[in-house]
Amino acid sequence: MTMLEKMARALCAEDGYDPDWFPADDDTETPFWSKYVPDARAALQAIREPDDEAVTSVWPVGRMFQNRAAFTAMIDAILSGEA
Repeated sequence: MTMLEKMARALCAEDGYDPDWFPADDDTETPFWSKYVPDARAALQAIREPDDEAVTSVWPVGRMFQNRAAFTAMIDAILSGEA
């Protein structure tokens, strides 16, 4: 299971739906969680480039550029389906 799927499943469950439910009126035969993939992508895009406060709350200031780049690379990997 990819991180994107995990996020979509969590969003679906948070809305009160069974992520593995297959709606009877859906011709695509895909589980309901897949309808939340666009929302999961939007959330990842929103945090893709963390602000200085977020970065320094976890990592030392001296390595901020490297740590920010690593975080952004992780988000990019998730968005591209590599993670």
